[in-house]
Amino acid sequence: MRSIGDLKRAAKAALRGNYGILIMASIVSSLLSFLGSTLTAALFPGDSVLAIALSQIFAVILSLVFSIVTAGYSYMLLKVAREGSCVLGDLFYFFQSHPDRVIIASTVLAVIDVVATFPATYYNLAVEPGASMEAQMEWLTTYSVIFMVTSILSMLIGIPFAMIYFLLSDNEEMGGMQAVKTSARMMKGRIGKYLLLQLSFFPLMLLSVLAFYIPLIWVMPYMQMSAAMFYRDILGELDTVIPGTGMYTGETGSQVIELPEAPSLPEKPDQPEASDEKKEQKDDYNSEA
Repeated sequence: MRSIGDLKRAAKAALRGNYGILIMASIVSSLLSFLGSTLTAALFPGDSVLAIALSQIFAVILSLVFSIVTAGYSYMLLKVAREGSCVLGDLFYFFQSHPDRVIIASTVLAVIDVVATFPATYYNLAVEPGASMEAQMEWLTTYSVIFMVTSILSMLIGIPFAMIYFLLSDNEEMGGMQAVKTSARMMKGRIGKYLLLQLSFFPLMLLSVLAFYIPLIWVMPYMQMSAAMFYRDILGELDTVIPGTGMYTGETGSQVIELPEAPSLPEKPDQPEASDEKKEQKDDYNSEA
């Protein structure tokens, strides 16, 4: 596989000239999420047990619908990575391409997240903060630690399933559960590298926090495009050489990415065989499960 530096360089190359459309898509997604939260609060006001229960159920339903938009953003990332462009309408691609697949896969992810973060949820609901300032500070400190630990746990458990939306974007007939299983199989032996890729953005994330989160507008597409390149690298799409140029391009697209030659690649006479092996690997991923 390509190095983390190569993947990030490929992401930068793909984003050149496409930042605007992806930022716009992120803004639309955020607005839809905000409208959903506002609608939930308006439909189920009050703090009664019934109002809280109904609002939570409605919020879960909205989150599953919103996951279709999230998957559409992954579709946009792949289009930009391979073809060099996309349109804002691609954000809603899955609404017309078997959205039930996305909902099934997203339900699995939601269950995993609920289980992983259950200790923090239980502590928040079952333990009273207390009346004194000292008791409240102790409660807040304990809850913060539990929340941080469970959030990290949820992230780590979710890494094997990071390729789900990319797989659904590539395979229109792939079911939601099949995508979950295939993603876990694809990520086997690659979880550590994917985690390092994500952690490599920590300095930029920290800078964004210090700058009132404004740089996140540019950091998040960069981070997400790097994940898309990670997916393409698994499929072998970054190992297709353009003869005589020293550059590499995707097997199914026209986006040209200038990368150094991978040390593991064979000499030029054997290059077609290496490409065939990658294509067979890609076919295996799509046909299994």
